[in-house]
Amino acid sequence: MRRRRMRRGRLAAVLTAMVAAVVAAATMFVATPAQADTSGALRGVGSGRCLDVPGASQTDGTYTQIWDCNGAANQQWTLTGSNQLTVYGGKCLDVPGHATAAG
Repeated sequence: MRRRRMRRGRLAAVLTAMVAAVVAAATMFVATPAQADTSGALRGVGSGRCLDVPGASQTDGTYTQIWDCNGAANQQWTLTGSNQLTVYGGKCLDVPGHATAAG
């Protein structure tokens, strides 16, 4: 009889450990909720001016500039859930040729 109690006790302990392991593993594989897109002007700390698309151009390859803030659509940038900066709902801010040099 004592042996059965020990077996049941061990079985309960093993089952408890297994359930805990499954729950822990499941929490590691649950996807985190997507971040909501955040929009607004990008202001320079020192100048207080905004990142601007000159002439409100929507042509690919257009360079950006720092300009007085005016709240127009060409100064409204969105940080997407995938960490991209976009303007006009789909134009991405990019560095030509992935350059890292100044200028």
